[in-house]
Amino acid sequence: FNWVTKKGAQGMQTKNLVVANHEYILVYAFNILSFSFLGEIRSEKGFSNPDNDSRGPWKRQHLQRLGQNLPVRTIVNPENGMKFSFETPYTQEKLDSFVAEGRVIFPPTTHKYPNRKEFLSEYQKNRQLVTALEAYPTKVTTERLYKLFEGTKIFSNPKPDTLLFYLLQVTTDKNDIIVDFFSGSATTAHAVMALNQEDNGNRRYIMVQVSEPYDEKSEAFKSGYKTIADIGKERIRRAGGKFKEEMGNSNKQQKLLEKNNDQESLDIGFRVFKVDSSNMRDIYYRPNERGQSELLDAVDNIKEDRTPEDLLFQVLLDLGVDLSLPIERIKLLGEEIFFVGDKTLAACFATGGKVTEELCREIAKRNPQGVVFRDSGFKDDSAKMNAELVFKFESPGTEIKTI
Repeated sequence: FNWVTKKGAQGMQTKNLVVANHEYILVYAFNILSFSFLGEIRSEKGFSNPDNDSRGPWKRQHLQRLGQNLPVRTIVNPENGMKFSFETPYTQEKLDSFVAEGRVIFPPTTHKYPNRKEFLSEYQKNRQLVTALEAYPTKVTTERLYKLFEGTKIFSNPKPDTLLFYLLQVTTDKNDIIVDFFSGSATTAHAVMALNQEDNGNRRYIMVQVSEPYDEKSEAFKSGYKTIADIGKERIRRAGGKFKEEMGNSNKQQKLLEKNNDQESLDIGFRVFKVDSSNMRDIYYRPNERGQSELLDAVDNIKEDRTPEDLLFQVLLDLGVDLSLPIERIKLLGEEIFFVGDKTLAACFATGGKVTEELCREIAKRNPQGVVFRDSGFKDDSAKMNAELVFKFESPGTEIKTI
């Protein structure tokens, strides 16, 4: 696809009087047989019915096309006999049918060209894509981001979120997940939220960005952003807040509620994860490669410097649990317990024999689908067996795992 990055070259000095004003967008499909573009969505904007046509709202479409070396056709205004000749892609038969059906809008003089009515009732919702995209200037995007960041000039040549909005609109359904492995300033996340606001979608995004440090002399660094990832996170917060504000100041929120009572508001929340080493000692994954003396030294499989939150998210990854599910942290009998999703998972990482029958019984009352304990949380094998018996009787559908 050709993407026009600037509309003109006024005021630009070039050596050979040629200004590069476009870039390319390459599109790949992992399996072309299972992928198809959704098509460009046409809105109802521009339709009206100023003459009270019984066929409903309509809008003008050009009959004449210049510069394409098309044949010249002639049509006659039946009311005054005025003739109009022009280049057009339509056949004479098609033009005559437009006139007979009262679809042609004739101008008062032959110095202008007639148009035809395109009715909303016949309007195709989606249309085929063309490789020449509209102009999405980077300059306009930069100016909008300056306003979003209160005039701080920390962006250089960012991708237009309007361009990403368009690409997502023609390729994704409302519940898709969009991944950007070169997130930069999180333009894609910005566009996903904008599209969800527009069509009441529930798209989610995964942004991946190396924490590349900024030069200490850069405006971004001086403004308090140490890495590119820091900018992306802040942009998501600010853009999401702005969308919330816009919805609160209009009746759009009410329209969304009428369309879908399950979605009470636009979801702008996100979680940040950083790549790190495993929480588990090597012995946890490769016990057969260790000698007996090493096994005795490694009573606990977990590295000493890891927090309960570290352990929780590794468990979620290991079990394939959705990382965006809501997480509730509560105290039961003085111990911290994580409950993930709607009874999806319970996790207790207490140590030192604090996992008792009573604690297991309190957790079992919530009937989670799965429960995870830290192995060192049980006093001994007997306590661990008693815990399993508690779940067997109190919540037999719960799957138990220890780490």
